[in-house]
Amino acid sequence: MKGAMTQRSRKESGLDVFYSDDPNDLGNISDYDLFAESLISIYRLVYDLLRDKASMTIIVKNVKKRGRMYPLAWDLGRELSQIFTLKDEKIWCQDNQRLAPY
Repeated sequence: MKGAMTQRSRKESGLDVFYSDDPNDLGNISDYDLFAESLISIYRLVYDLLRDKASMTIIVKNVKKRGRMYPLAWDLGRELSQIFTLKDEKIWCQDNQRLAPY
């Protein structure tokens, strides 16, 4: 999200903050529901490519945008549990991220 603290820090460090304007780039989808469904569609296609009993790890962060929290990890887990078997959930503690109340 433009203007977010991480973007500001990246810009100050001389790192990229603009990745593409390609409409096929999922990062350019501004509507949360459309973004989540697009991501879910990709994971459904991946399922067909996996060998029997294969595992897949998804590392995802919930989204907070304009004061609203979107539980992306939970939304993906709920939808993908229709075809995948959810084995575990881990919480990745990032000590460089400020905590924010939800």
